[in-house]
Amino acid sequence: MLGCPSMEITFDIAEDELQIFLAEANEHLQVLDEGLVRLERADDGQPLLQELFRAAHTLKGSAGAIGHRRMADLTHAMETVLDGVRKGLYAADASITDTLLEALDALRLLLNEVVERQQASVDVPALVARLARFTKAAAPATSAPAPAGAAAPARNGQRRMPAQKNGRAPAQTQSKAARRRRPARRNSADTRRRAPAAPAAPPLLTVSADFVPDCFASAARAFQLMLALQACGEIVAMTPDQAALETSAPVQHFEAQVRTDQPAQSVLAALLAVPDVSRLTVGDLVHEPAPARPAADIAGPAPSLTDENAQRLGEFLVSNGYLSAAQLQSAVEYQAAESLPRHMLGQILVRLGYLTQEVLDRAIAQQIGQLKAALQSTQAAQPAPDRPRGRAEQTVRTSVERLDSLMNLVGELITGRNRLYQLHRHFDQRWKGEALVDELSEAALHLGRLTDQLQEEVMRIRMLPISNLFNKFPRLVRDLARQTGKQVELVVKGEDTELDRSVIEAIGDPLIHMLRNAVDHGLETPDERRAAGKPERGVVLLTARHEEGRILITVEDDGRGIDLERVRASAVRKGLLSEAESAVLTAAQTLDLIFAPGLSTARTVSGLSGRGVGMDIVRSNIERLNGSIAVETRLGRGTKFQVSLPLTLAIIPALLVQVEAPRAGMAPPVLAIPLSSVMEALHLAAGDIHSVNGRPVTLLRGSVLPLLRLGEALGFAASPQAGEAAREYVVAVRWGQSTMGLRVSRLVGEQEIVIKSLGPLFGEALGVAGAAILGDGQIALIADVPGLFKLAGV
Repeated sequence: MLGCPSMEITFDIAEDELQIFLAEANEHLQVLDEGLVRLERADDGQPLLQELFRAAHTLKGSAGAIGHRRMADLTHAMETVLDGVRKGLYAADASITDTLLEALDALRLLLNEVVERQQASVDVPALVARLARFTKAAAPATSAPAPAGAAAPARNGQRRMPAQKNGRAPAQTQSKAARRRRPARRNSADTRRRAPAAPAAPPLLTVSADFVPDCFASAARAFQLMLALQACGEIVAMTPDQAALETSAPVQHFEAQVRTDQPAQSVLAALLAVPDVSRLTVGDLVHEPAPARPAADIAGPAPSLTDENAQRLGEFLVSNGYLSAAQLQSAVEYQAAESLPRHMLGQILVRLGYLTQEVLDRAIAQQIGQLKAALQSTQAAQPAPDRPRGRAEQTVRTSVERLDSLMNLVGELITGRNRLYQLHRHFDQRWKGEALVDELSEAALHLGRLTDQLQEEVMRIRMLPISNLFNKFPRLVRDLARQTGKQVELVVKGEDTELDRSVIEAIGDPLIHMLRNAVDHGLETPDERRAAGKPERGVVLLTARHEEGRILITVEDDGRGIDLERVRASAVRKGLLSEAESAVLTAAQTLDLIFAPGLSTARTVSGLSGRGVGMDIVRSNIERLNGSIAVETRLGRGTKFQVSLPLTLAIIPALLVQVEAPRAGMAPPVLAIPLSSVMEALHLAAGDIHSVNGRPVTLLRGSVLPLLRLGEALGFAASPQAGEAAREYVVAVRWGQSTMGLRVSRLVGEQEIVIKSLGPLFGEALGVAGAAILGDGQIALIADVPGLFKLAGV
């Protein structure tokens, strides 16, 4: 039953091939998603259409190979519409793009059927019918093909050639049918008596190949032929099919039917690059590689090659004595008068009686042989440049779990390296100058260098360009603009910036929410922008860049900006603060209120926003990644959100510090503060501490710096031991626009640490981001700087 989600279905795909199929299918879907949005803007013309057509065609073939008929049918319908746009039968207007995008969303549901093995509620026939309307609407612009066996009206005793038996013709031939009715010029009475109208070029080209008996990799050679044919057009049928070829079973005979606009000569030339083929047939052309023969075995005198190493077919036939110049001129004029494609010249010559099919085949085979000989001589004379081999040989797909496991092992290796460094320091202090200590030093340094290189390589493997995320947003912004009735242009910069895949996965939802806010809240309607003297089309700028070992992502709009008075009023109305408190808020403190739960400045609640749910979750998700978010706004000019994130979540540089021991006789605990949050560290004397409104503060270059005793905040000690205040240090940290000083008893030093989760037993402790195992085996808690700011109330 169509659309029944509980209906279990099966597909012809092995479990170990499933992930590869899904990855490749998602790649093609992403190409279609990005390309269709660009197509609506008419960005790249024919190259873009080729890319979209190729993606739909490949996806159709993959779906058909595993027996996913519904997915293959829908992609075929999309492919047909794209082919019509590519051939200029109709333009890619909003209605076509909307329907193609709707079909694309349906394809994602159909792809999920392969995973869930449950049929999704997708009405494929209805979508196919809607797509077919576009091609049917364009039908009046083309002439219908003549019925099978029917002849066109005769003129002056001439007999028109019968139509193709299948009643079909290529689109480029059909669209010129009206011009075919024009009388053709003739050079002689003989020509007028015998010149029929040339038939429409057949839409299908039959290709067959036999392989040499001792071919070791016949399946691979057949696969190469398949790939070459896919580059030429659409494979309609193929024996053996792709699934059989992928089993690597020996292949003696290969046959395919290809729908292509390219002439048979071009297709044959593309297939000649495949070795170990004993006989190759493309349409009426036959190529049989054979040892070099005497010149007498080849009909006609051998031609001298031009500077381009080959002559066009007509010139070749004349220069080799197959055809007279007058006959060639007559055929060319007939070809022009009937508006026939160039690749039909050989058929015209046969139909006009100037050549027999046998002579034409021999001449074409001779020309192809000369082309190959010229190519081989050129390659022999010039050393071939080093070229990368196929992409499949350069890349290996692997599971994310394996990468995570590898990263964990690298983390353990870093812990072991730190332990070795610490042991070396102990040995060096006790037996300095001993030969074994020097050898240990060299070994430790060598292991450290190797560990650093391995860490860098593994990090590079895990890195992905942020375009993997950014490429999804043009479609999102387009749909949002449609829903809100606004004109929006999304400008993306820095999409080649790389960061850890885990960060990319985690930052997706916060960025989506910020983009929705920019379109729904930030940008004005076209009428409002026109009244404000702005262009009707608003701009949302999305950028990414590296800075000081972190990545900065910016979402900026040129809209109305944030009205601070409305934010204060909304906060008072929600009971977040009083009138008196709101009156003394600074601009930065007021902007910080937009991250409070339940606060919204939207005048109306829409399906997109206005409920006050979102920005608080955005900030909490970013802080969970050890990141921060800052806001800048100018009323009437726009708003900018800037997110700062670490490049990776697994290994970070940290400043190790000691805090007061919980009890006398216990070793002082070691804590780790992420270096990305550290501004500086300084010694603090007792006289440097002051009190403002009952809170300890100090002055840092003339600015008031609130202080928080780190050990006390995390529950390690209620107060410092006697005399410890004189040895206190302050680590100045920042979070967004706020700064604070963390009071510690000792600075241990900088070290790379591997972040470990505390696990469900501890839950989420405010002010603690995780733990790390140090080189001496100690466990150090990692400070969560945003959480510490909340604990301090700063």
